[in-house]
Amino acid sequence: MDVERYRHIDRRQWNKVLFYTDLIVIAIFAVSMILLVVNAYHAGFELQFSRYATSHDALWKVSVATAFLVGSLAWIFFRFFKAQYAVMQRPY
Repeated sequence: MDVERYRHIDRRQWNKVLFYTDLIVIAIFAVSMILLVVNAYHAGFELQFSRYATSHDALWKVSVATAFLVGSLAWIFFRFFKAQYAVMQRPY
């Protein structure tokens, strides 16, 4: 088995993997934002009529969407500032 062949990933292949990872993270961000708004609306609607069990479930869904939102935003900001740092290090 030729293990050395799989250990080296060239820069072009690595950039392609990171590009597709960024697309997936942006999709997770968009879906999480939509789910956050929808579940927050449902939780507020159920709390208005004092249906605490249903609103409790919706609030847990809000917290799950928030966790995915925070994770995806952390990845987006990390990639953004890493790219900004790389641009600023390049001489004109």
